[in-house]
Amino acid sequence: MKPYDIEDFDGMLSGFAKPTIYLHRSFPVPSHLDDTLSYLGGMPMLPADIEWPRTAAGQALHFIAQIDCASLPKTNVDLPDHGLLLFFAMLQDGASYEQATCSDYCSVIHITQQDTPLRQPPDDLHTLDQIGMGMPGDPVLPDDPALRVFTKWPVEPLLIKTWPERLPHMSDMDIVERGYDILQSRMHATQILRATGLIANFQDGKPNRYYGDIPDDPHDGLPFPQTWGVIGAICRAFLGATSDFKSRKGWMNRHYIKSLRKQALGTIKEVRGKSWTNEPTQSERNGFINWLIETRDSAFEDAQHDIEKALSKGMLKAVQDAAVNPEYRAKMPQSYFEDYFWSYTPGHGSVLLNGQARCCIDRHQMLGHRQNGTMPAWWDCDENIPLLQLHSDHALGYIFGDNGLFLEYWINKNDLVQHRFDKAIAFCGL
Repeated sequence: MKPYDIEDFDGMLSGFAKPTIYLHRSFPVPSHLDDTLSYLGGMPMLPADIEWPRTAAGQALHFIAQIDCASLPKTNVDLPDHGLLLFFAMLQDGASYEQATCSDYCSVIHITQQDTPLRQPPDDLHTLDQIGMGMPGDPVLPDDPALRVFTKWPVEPLLIKTWPERLPHMSDMDIVERGYDILQSRMHATQILRATGLIANFQDGKPNRYYGDIPDDPHDGLPFPQTWGVIGAICRAFLGATSDFKSRKGWMNRHYIKSLRKQALGTIKEVRGKSWTNEPTQSERNGFINWLIETRDSAFEDAQHDIEKALSKGMLKAVQDAAVNPEYRAKMPQSYFEDYFWSYTPGHGSVLLNGQARCCIDRHQMLGHRQNGTMPAWWDCDENIPLLQLHSDHALGYIFGDNGLFLEYWINKNDLVQHRFDKAIAFCGL
């Protein structure tokens, strides 16, 4: 069967485009977004007189996102033009939900005042570790404070167009074998390029999302480590990778690893008494570099692969932390952000359709055509609006559902006109 070409595509899609608000997560965060009220993760500006959302059974919901309505581009959908939209959801390790429970497992709140202090989550909210989420390379030590909040990442609402995942009466063969999915993804990539200036990464050799590079020779070039935050992130990652070193088959020199772990624990205790953004003295830098060189010593050849991966995860975590913190960001060489840039651009992903990989462009968005998410077919009609759709995002620690794909919020058109956001429902999973 003949693949679609661009002329076929233009004809097929005529009249199917919908205005969509693309929530652009920049890397690093530009300075003009440091004080924005639109962000993913973090803590909500929820007034003290409004109860923290819970399920009917009393389980506290996790805060997912906050959107400043005044910053949203104008569309043909009747969204509020002022105030904040706060999104909450029930998250559990591997949990997916639809129809029977979807209205109980989410909450969308419209706040009209914007001078509310940030609200701490309740103490009984499940920790990120309990729900199988959180940042890679960031193990939770026994005496660490419990983490219940996702990484806060500012977003910029930008207007783009999107097209449907499939057209009416289109077969799976048309989508995969004739290449509709590829052409549709390229159209979406073009929209993101026009809105942000960024080219979506369609390369097969995309850098691994979970690893960053530590300088081969930390004594050469730019001062390293730049801050105590870098030191802490790398030490934590090392401890996480070697936590079970006593039982690892083939790992020799266990006494030496135990010694390095003791040094790393001591360093973390020292980091706790300092600001992440503080710069270590040259003597402190040299002490850390000497420890780092020992961890990469050839004597650990049997464990070297796991240790190198852990150190790289720690480095990536440090750069991610710096990307969203203005003071920390100023201390980090620009070259680090450039090196990891491709891991954070709108990416070329894939989902399975009848056993075959199908192209898609990962994106966070409001309105428009839904991505290939979890919502059942009975809800996908002209009477309902995709209020918010988020994809699993390693930078924030989002892993939605058993297969880690989407969290979607939907609302009926009539409820949206009346701003009845308490009527919104959510679907989570693949």
